[in-house]
Amino acid sequence: MDRPTKLLIGAFLGLLGVSAFAGYAQLADPPGFSGGPGQWKFAPSANDAHFGKVVHQPNGLKFPVGGVPVNMPAGYRFAANAPRVAAGFLFMNPYVRAAVGIAAWLASAKLIWDEVNKVWRQLEEGPQSGTGKLWSYPESPQFETAEKACRAYASSLSIDGWTYQYKSLTDVSSTSATCNVEYFHNNDPTYKRNGSQTLQAEDAPITKCPPGWTDTPAGCLSPAVPQPQFEDILSPKPMPETVPWELPYPSPLPVEKPWINPAPGPNPDHRPKFVPTGDPVKNPKYDPNAQPSPENQPFIQPGVRLQPSPTDTQPWRIDVQPVDRPQPTPEPLGEKDEGPGQTNPGDKPQEQFDLCEKHPDIVACAKMDDVKPDEVNNEDKTLVIKPEQGWGNENASCPAPVTKQVAGLSLEMSWQPFCDFATGIRPVVIAMAWLSAVLLVLGIARKES
Repeated sequence: MDRPTKLLIGAFLGLLGVSAFAGYAQLADPPGFSGGPGQWKFAPSANDAHFGKVVHQPNGLKFPVGGVPVNMPAGYRFAANAPRVAAGFLFMNPYVRAAVGIAAWLASAKLIWDEVNKVWRQLEEGPQSGTGKLWSYPESPQFETAEKACRAYASSLSIDGWTYQYKSLTDVSSTSATCNVEYFHNNDPTYKRNGSQTLQAEDAPITKCPPGWTDTPAGCLSPAVPQPQFEDILSPKPMPETVPWELPYPSPLPVEKPWINPAPGPNPDHRPKFVPTGDPVKNPKYDPNAQPSPENQPFIQPGVRLQPSPTDTQPWRIDVQPVDRPQPTPEPLGEKDEGPGQTNPGDKPQEQFDLCEKHPDIVACAKMDDVKPDEVNNEDKTLVIKPEQGWGNENASCPAPVTKQVAGLSLEMSWQPFCDFATGIRPVVIAMAWLSAVLLVLGIARKES
């Protein structure tokens, strides 16, 4: 059964009343949620609450109980590669650069938008003066720092389906350093590999901006920064928590496996929810002479417990548990969010209604009598069928054509089409005659018996 069919069945049963349905139900995906196992995505909206990397979507999930939708929040944590995806959205949409969080993020990476040339650039303080080192790798320009040379090296690597990014510098000396990069396949960001390249350093006077950079009063302005390099520079910087809501809407970002009905805060977890399905009734098992306990209470509140029970492929699966909850007063309970893993010791599964147990005398519950076969006498009869000659000769032929003279013209009417038709249906007529004879004889024999 496919997923949409399950959702329709779950919704239909919910409209009939949860007491008629118990077991697993897959809730509909919340707005903005998409993707598949290991690649879930969520596009934040203005109504979401956020706590660092954790997002709470109020009323994101719905489940009908007795025809009334019950609302529950959904929770998400942005995945480790979410800043890189957000940087990609920002690179393609520079008009959102003035937003508070985005502006701070760009400033931390010293990235600016060149409105005249419609490109991104990086601004470094300078120009510097004095003697320093210029770093390079084979067949590359020189850079004033080893880190810039390493980042440029990572950006220069390009293989279809793979993304390279700067990782670290090791073995740094006055003449060389090891540039470490990591790369991962675009279809599986978790599949990461490492690579390295030796950088060479040369003593050189530093009196101007690096080759290819522009000297400005504000500092050295880099050439146009392509998107992979832009993401390499920006994504390692801490992303302000407001950035996902400042990106062009909707901008789906990678998230980890989500939560069902979490409590607000930076440390979410699945929480069960109790939903009443009727007014409290007297507890038939209540013993007023015994000590009160979670099970021994004067009244019972019927309800349903929605227990989160997600899987890797069904992140919104819940276990629908119709229960009776003992309580001390006849006042109806409201919806209640319970703690993660919390259970109510007084809850008892609702008894399934057995129609025949309650009403054994109705026709629908009547038992059929045992049927014993009666013996039937067998009698052999001899039947003889003799064919008759019928009418006419067996060697008859088709009549000759009829010829008439009309107004001096000779007209001829042939009987051949009629004869051909009669010849064609002859086997059918004979077969029907035989069948009629057999039915007639059988009817007479049965009547005599």
